[in-house]
Amino acid sequence: MILPGHPAADRRAADRWRYWEPWTRLAGMSSTDAHSLHASRLGTLLQAGISWRAIRHYALDDPRHPTPEFETLLRKYGHYARGQKRRHAHARQLQRRCQPALPSPLAAAD
Repeated sequence: MILPGHPAADRRAADRWRYWEPWTRLAGMSSTDAHSLHASRLGTLLQAGISWRAIRHYALDDPRHPTPEFETLLRKYGHYARGQKRRHAHARQLQRRCQPALPSPLAAAD
């Protein structure tokens, strides 16, 4: 289970594994070892707040990456994901502050 309580994450993880499985076989990796490595790395990436889109786009879940290279990618994109969340939260906060108050439709009826 990638993320407890999130069955959609398990389905997406299974789809990603179906993508990577032939590549790991070509690389000469054991299927069971590569699968468990892939699952643990996906869990780590998702817990770090990295989106599925970024994982797919940058192939962050590639089980062929050596561990030091994976850790470097995790630091790089984990920092990026945290910055994106802060940036989006700040933009939403500014948007709420700057929105003009709309008149109530009930007030217009009087």
